[in-house]
Amino acid sequence: MGIFNIFIKPTSEQFIILFLFYSITSLLAVFFVSGFKDIFIAILVLNIYIFFHALLFHIETVLDSKDIKERWENAIIIIPIVAIIMGIFISAIEDKVKIHKLVSNKSELFEISGIVPNGASVKTAIKGKNRVFLRIGDARFHCAETINDDCEKIYQYSGKNATIYYQPILYNDDNLVYEIVVHDKVDIAVYNFDSQLKKFQDKRKKHRNELIFFVMLVLISSLYFFLISRHLIEELEGYE
Repeated sequence: MGIFNIFIKPTSEQFIILFLFYSITSLLAVFFVSGFKDIFIAILVLNIYIFFHALLFHIETVLDSKDIKERWENAIIIIPIVAIIMGIFISAIEDKVKIHKLVSNKSELFEISGIVPNGASVKTAIKGKNRVFLRIGDARFHCAETINDDCEKIYQYSGKNATIYYQPILYNDDNLVYEIVVHDKVDIAVYNFDSQLKKFQDKRKKHRNELIFFVMLVLISSLYFFLISRHLIEELEGYE
């Protein structure tokens, strides 16, 4: 078996080294998949907790083997569930414009006309990030599903009349922009419905794939470390 035995029946020292290797590679994987956003913290917490329990295997004198076995089995069941919930929660509370379902047809949108301002408006937050947005009249608009998007391409047409086609948000005064048409000598579609809808759909698909990757990473890695640790428990029981 040779070196492959490390991945199947590692000693307590090898188990810790193996887990450290997993921690580094999993965090790098998260970086390349999601850019240290959303699920990074959940993966990091998962690594810290499992590493703590890995140390318990190595420090046999801290607790008797029965206690270690019970703690490990509880941890390997509870921690992945907690990590998954954390990942989904962190993802959900990201600074997003919350819309349950995107429209599929332009006829479903609301519209409003007004004068394009000189620049973005900012609502200072007491806690968290400031909200940056395009203001037309008393309404606030975002051209992406994030609260810090202010439709920056529109301000070169400041002072001109424009029509905005948008989807209202379920709460507060934010609205998601699908199309902005500036009325100049000719009408100019600064933001186009088809391209905006595709951008929203692609972003949601990427986000969904990140969550699937995160859940699979947590579940598979947790199951793997649980399986290879079972013989360590048997070894600890043998010490008694």
